[in-house]
Amino acid sequence: MNNFFYLIILFSTIIIPLIFSFHHQNPFYKNYKYVLLAIFVVLCLFIPWDIWFTISNIWGFNKKYISGIFIKSLPIEEWLFFIIINYCALFIFHLVEINLKISNYMNLFSKIFLSIAFSLLLISNLYAIPSKIYTLVASSIGIVILIFLFFNENTFFNFSFILTFLIILIPFLVVNGILTGLFTLEPVVYYDDTKNLSIRFLTIPIEDFIYNFIMIFLATYTYYYSKCHYSKEADDSTFMN
Repeated sequence: MNNFFYLIILFSTIIIPLIFSFHHQNPFYKNYKYVLLAIFVVLCLFIPWDIWFTISNIWGFNKKYISGIFIKSLPIEEWLFFIIINYCALFIFHLVEINLKISNYMNLFSKIFLSIAFSLLLISNLYAIPSKIYTLVASSIGIVILIFLFFNENTFFNFSFILTFLIILIPFLVVNGILTGLFTLEPVVYYDDTKNLSIRFLTIPIEDFIYNFIMIFLATYTYYYSKCHYSKEADDSTFMN
């Protein structure tokens, strides 16, 4: 049964979002093509990153808790992780998006959050050079995203994304806590702490928070703008007809 532990965590995570995706008041399932595109884009970046770090022993997977099925050096559970976690993140983003009312405080809150996050990541990046490769890679990508968001004029997206990220921190702490050994004798995912700052919140390396931030940004940005682009094309087509 232990060999299915990682799978059980993943499928337990997606049950509620999947069921409520078909709720008549917020039919998330109708956006499936944007969801699939967003997940595909995330896979294109994160699978190579994951393979690189796994082969380099920057992190690894406890064979006691995985099925033993591997694809390109990664357990099948890790592939499913990116699909399931991003589906859940996009479902939360969808709920934020349809319920959020535009307000003057959005831009101010976003700028404050981005400024604080930028300062923290810059400090992490400086401490990471040159040996802390996980910290260096994650903080560098994170800094680029923060700069982009700071100058992005779409306040609604910026605030929706940031709010989604903050909401997701709650289930993130639970799921990543389980994966990093908060409730088990051994972690499902283990890390070489010489390649990170060796600072943990509970059992979670702080770099995982940056990793999660990057992943959610990539998923929500792709989802939001592909949906907006399609809606614009549909409106233009209707106008032309």
